[in-house]
Amino acid sequence: MSETDGRKIDSMRRVKYIYVLTIGILIYGCEAEIPARNVPYKLDIDIYPSYSGESLSPVIIFIHGGAWTGGDKDHWGPKQIEAFRGIGFTSISINYPTAYRHPAHIQSIAKTLKWIQDSIHRYGGNARKIVLAGHSAGAHLAALAAINQKYFANERFDVTNIRLVCSIDAGSYMTLDNGRPDDFYAEAYYRAAGFSNNGSWWDFTPANHIVPGKKIPPMYLIYSNDPYRIASNESFASRLKKGNVEVKCHEVTSTTSHNDMLYEFPVYSFADSSIIQTIVSYTLN
Repeated sequence: MSETDGRKIDSMRRVKYIYVLTIGILIYGCEAEIPARNVPYKLDIDIYPSYSGESLSPVIIFIHGGAWTGGDKDHWGPKQIEAFRGIGFTSISINYPTAYRHPAHIQSIAKTLKWIQDSIHRYGGNARKIVLAGHSAGAHLAALAAINQKYFANERFDVTNIRLVCSIDAGSYMTLDNGRPDDFYAEAYYRAAGFSNNGSWWDFTPANHIVPGKKIPPMYLIYSNDPYRIASNESFASRLKKGNVEVKCHEVTSTTSHNDMLYEFPVYSFADSSIIQTIVSYTLN
């Protein structure tokens, strides 16, 4: 393990500290088809401790988007770091293997959350008060991990540690209502889940794992004013409600931009703190 303590971020003219951690482990027997049978696992996360003092702080964990095949943990930028530090949160941005097919992404995320559960107290975070957030494909993976739960169970991660799942501008891949991916993201979907519907599509779809009585964390769906995003999230919310899962929806009416939904999170208009207030409300007790 290597730790780099003290990398400076020049934002708001204050000095911040980030812990960068990497660990290499090999997962054997993974069914990923690209490019090899064995998927290397590496703990690759950035930790931004809060300013909360001696008490352990709530933790928000961010999963980046990038159509499952790209992107990076650096999507969690200075605005997000400062917004959550300002309310006493430790924030963590994580990477996962984008060169492999399902279930490599979700296996890696489960292993990373297990490490966070066991170790984040050393960095001032409270593992019992986690908000799991993601944007776009990262929102899909956050929901899939929290709803499927099989991969959490394999790693002995306690899903009740997740107080809220925060989904940012997800799409129709949450439900796959049409039975196949929409054309504009189909190529990325096929690379991530396989080119034929041989069961991997079903397993890759979060809504398929919703079962009444299952202990699924509350879901907070945040989405832009784009008709596609509205329809996709309303469909997902309907499926969650049918499964007796607590769900809140927040349409950001000021933008249709998928990128703005990431880079302006969690405050999309001046003095609108409603998203932050909702997130905090789920970590108070």
